[in-house]
Amino acid sequence: MKKIVVFLTTLALLLAMAMPVFATETWYGRYGEVGDTEALQTVSTLANSIYDAYGVDAVYLLNNDAVGTDSAQQYFESVAEELLDQISDDYIVYTCTANDAYIVWDGSVDEVYGTTGVQSLFEACEEYENAGQFDMAAITFLSNVLTDLNAHTMGGSYEAPDQTVAALTAEATTAAAADGATENSNALTTPEPSSEYFRHIVDYAGLLDAADAENLEEKLREISERQQFDVVIVTTDDLQGKSAEAYADDYYDYNGYGYGANHDGCLLLFDMSNRYMHLSTTGFGEKALTDAGIDYINDEIYTYARKDNWKGAFNSYADNVDKFVTQAKEGTPYDVGNLPRAKKTAGQIIKGIAISLLIGLVVGFIIMKKIKGDYEKAVRSKASASDYLVNGSLQLTGAYENFMYNNVTQRRIETESSSGGSSTHTGSSGTSHGGGGRSF
Repeated sequence: MKKIVVFLTTLALLLAMAMPVFATETWYGRYGEVGDTEALQTVSTLANSIYDAYGVDAVYLLNNDAVGTDSAQQYFESVAEELLDQISDDYIVYTCTANDAYIVWDGSVDEVYGTTGVQSLFEACEEYENAGQFDMAAITFLSNVLTDLNAHTMGGSYEAPDQTVAALTAEATTAAAADGATENSNALTTPEPSSEYFRHIVDYAGLLDAADAENLEEKLREISERQQFDVVIVTTDDLQGKSAEAYADDYYDYNGYGYGANHDGCLLLFDMSNRYMHLSTTGFGEKALTDAGIDYINDEIYTYARKDNWKGAFNSYADNVDKFVTQAKEGTPYDVGNLPRAKKTAGQIIKGIAISLLIGLVVGFIIMKKIKGDYEKAVRSKASASDYLVNGSLQLTGAYENFMYNNVTQRRIETESSSGGSSTHTGSSGTSHGGGGRSF
């Protein structure tokens, strides 16, 4: 396996300075020896995970000495021959100088960024670069590249690393804070994940056994890739001081979920400390899952969650989201007035039939008993009407009809109306979200 040389010998001294100035040709990527801080170890883990999974070299190249002279592109071109000789033919390199930033890629990476562009990578790193936190900028760049490669890999060929991007980023944020960096106040400090790679079911509360979690991950991944729409579940016992809505929105935003420029997808949060669930939507999810649709799906999930049937609840969520996204893509989204009929379980159907039969038997018994009593009390009737008349007592001399009036009463029937659609809000990351929740 080819290795990339990283010049980090002066990093400890530079981090201690009030105004960090990094030496020329500081490369953050795959390297032979682990750096001297936990954040740099995370850089190594991320870079090697990307290479091991995809054969792609992702490099963050920094030259903060080129003040007022070289642009990022000029600096990259000056070191390109040496750099590209040491890395894979499939690569993406982010170059940062005091003046600007520049990204270049080649090989299989073009399938990922050739049409969508790399603006999201610039935006993700900008905050840390402006603050002089270049180790965090490198971690953010590598995390986003790994997430984008994962999202664009089809057919199950992705060989996942031992830790999720979310956990690596949270670990790096904590390490950077310990090294004196400023931690993002909105980042979620997630627990240590298991050795298994679960991207779409993140079960911190431990509601599922290993087999059920694996099967659910495969199902959610298949739906996500087929629909190009991330379908995510997170369970937790600790909201870290946030509301369920804020936690769900932030977890989705800060862990790189979502397809395309609008980050299409949705996330179901189960807060076990309050037995409350919240469904957060993003991008196309705001259209596919309207307010009425979210209420419908939450009600479907509730029928299982109230009985602690977590497997049933999560599968109901996955199936309904799949159905709602398909409907929205094919035509009019499910909304007020055209929601699907709720499916009844076999037990509910049998119970309904039994209750109907019992009511029918009771009502039938009461009616027959009354009829029988009436017959027993009845007086024997005459053979014809003439038997009740006195001969000669009735004489008709004429007959006619006169119409007098009619009386018509009208009443307006009030109907409940709703414009439907989705109500939205903005999360701490600046991303728009829809959503709704309920207790279980």
